[in-house]
Amino acid sequence: MNTDELVDLMWKWKGALVVVPLPEWRPIETAPKDGVFVLITDGDVVQIGYYEDHLMAWRSDADQCRLWSDPTHWQPLPAPPERAGT
Repeated sequence: MNTDELVDLMWKWKGALVVVPLPEWRPIETAPKDGVFVLITDGDVVQIGYYEDHLMAWRSDADQCRLWSDPTHWQPLPAPPERAGT
C-alpha cells in the first residue's frame, strides 16, 4: 500500500474513530484518603499508592513502604479490561 492509498483509507475510517480522553492529573490535596489505590506522582516517578491516615503518609503499593518523596498529583487507576467471554 502506498502513501496515497493509506491516506485515502484513513479518511474513509475517520468517522469510525473514537477519541477517548485521558485522565488528567489532579492535585494531591484532592486525592482520596480512605486507603483506595490510585496513581501518584512526584512529577518524576509514577507509582500505585494509597494514603494511610493513621501514619499521615502516602505508601507505595510495591512494598508498602513510605515513599521517598511526597507525591504532588494523583489520578484514579484505569478500569481493568473485560474478560473474554463475559
